[in-house]
Order: sequence, then C-alpha cells, then structure tokens
Amino acid sequence: DSALKNVASLSGAYAQYLTRTIEQMDQIAMQVQYDWNRSGGKLDLKDFRRQGLLIAPQLITVTILGRDGFPVTSTVNLKARPSGASREYFIFHRENDTLAARVGQPLIWPGTGTAILPFTRRLNAPDGSFAGVVAVSIGSGYFSEFYDDVSLGSEGLLAMVDLEGAVRTARTGGMIQTPSTPGRGPSMTFAT
Repeated sequence: DSALKNVASLSGAYAQYLTRTIEQMDQIAMQVQYDWNRSGGKLDLKDFRRQGLLIAPQLITVTILGRDGFPVTSTVNLKARPSGASREYFIFHRENDTLAARVGQPLIWPGTGTAILPFTRRLNAPDGSFAGVVAVSIGSGYFSEFYDDVSLGSEGLLAMVDLEGAVRTARTGGMIQTPSTPGRGPSMTFAT
C-alpha cells in the first residue's frame, strides 16, 4: 500500500514537471511565431540570445525553417545546416493547416549526437498558406533526469509516452534511453 502511494506521488510530480516544461516550450514557440509574423519574416533569433532571451539551459536550439525546410534563422550557427523538409514534424505542419503545437519524434542533433525533442508550431503566410515551422528543441534527456537513481531504483522506469504509446524518452534505472541508445530505437511503444 505504501509502495503504491509512493508511485502515485512520484508519477504525479513527474506529470506536473512534464506539463510545466511542455507549456514553457510551447510558450517560447508561440512567442517566436508571433514575433515572426509581426516582423514580416525578418526575425534574427541570434539577436534574441544576445539580448538574454532564449537562454534556458534545457534549450538546445530555437530555429525557424522556411517553407522549403531550410533554416532561416536560429539561435545556433546555421552554416551547412541540412534541410528539415523530411522531418516528421515538418511534414505534419506542411500537410495540416493547424496552428496547434506538436511534440515531434526524438531525433539526433547533427554533429553532436545529442538526442533532442522538438516542440513545433506551423507558420502561415499572410494568405494562410504554409510558410514554415518554428522548432524549439530541448535535449530529450532533460525529461529523464527528473529523478535520481536512488528515487527511481535500479529497475524503475520513467518515460514520456505520447497518446499513441510511442516513447519519446525514457529512463530505466540509471540509463537514459533515447533514439541513439543501443537496443532501443524510436519505435519503442507501450500498449494503449
């Protein structure tokens, strides 16, 4: 009985942590979306960083991808950045006329090997056509570091799972699992 109460308490705290973090990432995406629209597409996200904005330690990058999928502006260096047009979140926003937020599939940040989780929103042109995507990317390990080994135990599981049962990030005992973890790919799912 005590163990069940402990699990309920831990899972409730984790759910609140996830909710707050997702709301923060979406708030950043909405602000960038608003500023992009207001500026007529002439936003410089590196200037945001210089002004002390978009510096939360969990943020890997904030990037705007144009309608062709290539980065237009970002908080990180854009030299030789590949097109994001084949990414799952980009295709979703291009094909769905919704301004709703989306949590993308985990992916590996090019050049660093860091697993990231993109929070995205569609950008529309003044005529309502697709203009691109704003992507706020956070290290996916951030969601798995909520509890330490002592709290979680050697066999404990902590996971962020979407409505379809796909695992976005997970931690089993002391091992954080991301798409790059050997033996665990992005297709790991739980029954729903």
